[in-house]
Parts: sequence; C-alpha cells; structure tokens
Amino acid sequence: MSTCISRRACADRFTIRLVNDKGGVGKHIWTEFRCPNVVSKENEICVDCSVKVPKYKYQANQKCNHGIVGGPYTEDSKLYGSPYYLREIKAGWRPTEADELRAKADVLKASSNMAPRKKIQVAPTEPVQ
Repeated sequence: MSTCISRRACADRFTIRLVNDKGGVGKHIWTEFRCPNVVSKENEICVDCSVKVPKYKYQANQKCNHGIVGGPYTEDSKLYGSPYYLREIKAGWRPTEADELRAKADVLKASSNMAPRKKIQVAPTEPVQ
C-alpha cells in the first residue's frame, strides 16, 4: 500500500521564526511532512486531504492547501520554500542555520518514498514468581 501524496504542515510548535540582520524576530514559517494516510493506489490523495479550503486560516490543518509532495507550493502555503517564504527572504528575513537545516531535512524526508516506520511489537513478559 502507498501513502497519500498530499503535502501538510507540521504542528505550530515546530515552526521556524525568521530573523533579520538586527536580530529582530519575524514571521512564522512551517515545515512540511507527507500525509501518513494509506491510499489504495500510488500517487493518490486520501479522503481526508481531498477537502481543501481556500485561504484556510490554520496552516497545520489538513484543510489548508499546500499542494502535493514534489509539486509546486500554493499561494496559501507558508511552508519553507513556498512563494510566501521567498517573499520574506527578499524582504530581508532569513531562518537561522539550525532551522534551515531542519527545514531542508523535512523537505527531503517528505519527498522520499520511504515506507512508514514499522511499529515495534513488544512481547509480553511473564510475571516473576
């Protein structure tokens, strides 16, 4: 089975804050991940991600349209690498080095075709007598 190809934003607590040369703190930028839902055919979008609301207020909600993994970002998206992010970079804002490395790693992870991590089965232990 394959996973959904919808691009989604990580939770708000994982956002990146842009900074400027003066040390000022700027706007939030979200990092991305690939929707973990299973689909029957490869390169499909799951039922949950098929409902997108234009100009949706909450970036980390699956109703916000960020496009598909490996495809172009939408105008609504505030993800790392989106048109919104690029406008902020041109305006003089930038991510810290650590945040940029984390965001790039998230993009690579989302675009890879790795299977989801298997759940570890813990064997029940027998009571000691």
